[in-house]
Amino acid sequence: MKRKAQVWTADFVIGLSLFLVVATASIALIINTNPGDNYQYLYKDTIHLTSQLMSTGHPENWNTTSVVIPGLLENKTRLSTSKLEEFKGISYDRTKNLLQTRHEYFFHFKNETGIINMSQCNYGYNVETDENCNPLLESLEYDNLVRIERILIHNSQLTKMVVYSWN
Repeated sequence: MKRKAQVWTADFVIGLSLFLVVATASIALIINTNPGDNYQYLYKDTIHLTSQLMSTGHPENWNTTSVVIPGLLENKTRLSTSKLEEFKGISYDRTKNLLQTRHEYFFHFKNETGIINMSQCNYGYNVETDENCNPLLESLEYDNLVRIERILIHNSQLTKMVVYSWN
């Protein structure tokens, strides 16, 4: 009788150990593959930031002193080069405040041939670029990075505004 109880106990311990190892590995895998709350918050914040930039702003004909929301469009789809020039005149910290973001960001404009250099390569955070105005993302330190592209019209051509945000 004693031998049966000993075998049953050994089977139970081995089975329980295997179950715990598999359960722990599964939970670790689920936690590591799901984006964390920080990423979700960063993504939502970047969507909000791009929505602000893809508006006419407030007031509609804003300048560096009257701006409340620095939207870059005119007629809801066309990039306003005058608003972009005004945007350049606002400090980076103030633009973060006006765009209601705590995260670092920068953006540039791109067409089918590459990045458009409109007197500067990137707007927002001063990121390093190569000779073709491509941002050198390896120069940034980040835990999470979000890239969002939005379509607009510039000089009667479809153009992408590419926004990067990170924490």
